[in-house]
Amino acid sequence: MRTPSHGIEIVPLALLLACSSPSDPAEDGGTTSADADGSTSTSSSSSDQDGTTAVGDDTGASTTANTTDEADSGSSDSTGPDDGSSEDTGPADVCNRFEVCVEVPAPWQGPVQIEGGLFGTTRCGDPTGEELFFDDLFAPPADCDCSCDDVGTPACPGSVELEFHADAGCGGADATTAIGPACTSSLGATPGEPSSWQIAGPGVLDVSCEASLVDSTIPAAFADEYRACSLGAQVACGANGLCTTPPEDSAVCIWRDGDFPCPEGTLTERSVRYRDFVDDRTCTECSCLPPTETCTGTATLYTLDTCSTSLFWDLPTDTCLDLGGVGPDSAVLGGPLQPPAEIDCSGGASGGMPEGTAGVVDPVTICCSR
Repeated sequence: MRTPSHGIEIVPLALLLACSSPSDPAEDGGTTSADADGSTSTSSSSSDQDGTTAVGDDTGASTTANTTDEADSGSSDSTGPDDGSSEDTGPADVCNRFEVCVEVPAPWQGPVQIEGGLFGTTRCGDPTGEELFFDDLFAPPADCDCSCDDVGTPACPGSVELEFHADAGCGGADATTAIGPACTSSLGATPGEPSSWQIAGPGVLDVSCEASLVDSTIPAAFADEYRACSLGAQVACGANGLCTTPPEDSAVCIWRDGDFPCPEGTLTERSVRYRDFVDDRTCTECSCLPPTETCTGTATLYTLDTCSTSLFWDLPTDTCLDLGGVGPDSAVLGGPLQPPAEIDCSGGASGGMPEGTAGVVDPVTICCSR
């Protein structure tokens, strides 16, 4: 026969079993209770929507206990750091390990690779979108040559001008008379007074000196060219950058039209090239003086006005005949005037001088990595 005191020891054991670890049958939906006589029974449990579990014994009484999982313990399912710091919202590093992020602030263009060399020798692997710049303009002064050449067949007039001087030495013409193949009288001399006579050789006819300007100026040209070659499709990075694979044998560059300092950053190797030039070199006008050669001939002067006396004088052109107080009264041209054998126009050339210069325009600033 059991004594009542044994039941007192069994009750704490039943409570201990009710709070047992998850391996207890209570975790599987039931609870175990101990009777006063030491026997145990398992009752079912029901779970409400709010996470509470009702536990009942076989006598109809029920006990509720809160069952909580990790979600009910107050912990958050946020993926953010649990140290209270804010999440980094900056741009991700999109460049791969072979690339660098090259800043290209507007209105700069690039990044590009600059291929430089003698004019006409540079090439881009991909000509799409390439730009061409130049430098080292070669433009010597204009090369000009002005010369004059005779044009036409020289001829002579049919008459000459006979000059009468009322003193010796043909110092100044007091009267002139046209002398031709026919006899000309009344020459104007006063008998007994000093007189001198002269025929100025007339200038040639039907020939002229014409100017010839030869402009042998060497055309202006750039000696060097620089080709901006694309580095291929690029992904945006940073504030104004592009992911770029640096070329193995040259620098990474950016460029813009105009003459400007390089933007702040790593592309600080600055150079200025040009797109074009203006050539104002030219030669001044070339001109020529008329021919200086004259025709030659002889006039015959007579004391009588009929050109038929035994007293006469032959007067070649460009010769002064001093007759003192004896004055002729008629004259005749002794024959056709003769033109010179050659016409020399070389001494009358003027002008044909170089002027003006050539210079570069439309600058382009290029900034590269060192």
